[in-house]
This record gives sequence, C-alpha cells and structure tokens, in this order.
Amino acid sequence: MTLKIFKFISINPQRVIMPVLWIILMSTITPSTKQNTLLILEVSNIKSVRGNLVVSIYDKKENFLEKGFEFKKMIHSVDGPAMTFKIEGLPLREYSIATFHDENADGDCNLNFLGVPIEGYGFSNNLRPIFSAPKFEKTKFDLRHTQQLHIRLIQ
Repeated sequence: MTLKIFKFISINPQRVIMPVLWIILMSTITPSTKQNTLLILEVSNIKSVRGNLVVSIYDKKENFLEKGFEFKKMIHSVDGPAMTFKIEGLPLREYSIATFHDENADGDCNLNFLGVPIEGYGFSNNLRPIFSAPKFEKTKFDLRHTQQLHIRLIQ
C-alpha cells in the first residue's frame, strides 16, 4: 500500500513508521547525559568575610589548575568563616577541586615574590603542596552519586 501525498510523491507507510518507532524507542533507552549526583562541598578556615570564594572543578589532569579550562567554576561572595555548596548533576567520573579566597575580588589568587599564594587556598583531599603546585592525581576523587567533601583553606 502506498500513499500519494502529491502527484509526484508516494510513500509506503511501513517504511516510514518503522524508522520513526526505532528512533522513539532508542531515545527512551539512551542514558541521559545529566547524572543523578550530589556533591556537597564544605570550605572552612576562611580568614575574613570579604571578597569571593572561587571553586574550580577539574576533570582532566592535562588542564589541572589552568585558568579557563575548569570543568565547572563557581564564584560566591564570602558570607562567613565556612561555606557549603551543593553541586548537582555532575557526571560520574574523577574530579579534582582547587579553591581560593579571593579577598580583594580581583579574580586571581595573588602570590608573593616566591610564587606562594598570599590568599587562602585549598585542594580536594586537603592536600598541602610543598614547593610546587599539586598534581591532579594527588587531589582527585571519584564521584559516585552522593558525596561530601571538606576543604580547609591554607592560610
């Protein structure tokens, strides 16, 4: 059986319906890119209630600590000596977090003449770097659905 739409177009309904049904079926069983995850991040030891707290989440070791290559970046006004963030919908994978207290709100983690931060900073796993910036491998964690992390800023 064929249907004529115009004088010059004829369609076999079975050849149209099967691909449409296949597309509908596949779209219902394909996993969503948004995951049902919740990361609760508490940052403490914030020195003063001024400026911003910058939280950068990285998912690749190649871009770790490179400005502009964060998987997710959040900037919040500091409202106390500790702050808690609820981050939902991150894909299940390994991440590393770097955070700093941008006291003067200039968007940068200011350094002294030796290259050591003069504003509070911290990393996931509460790693305290010695002589150099930490590596992704030392600060990474594996996000699995609901997880709580605490980062204590280094002053």
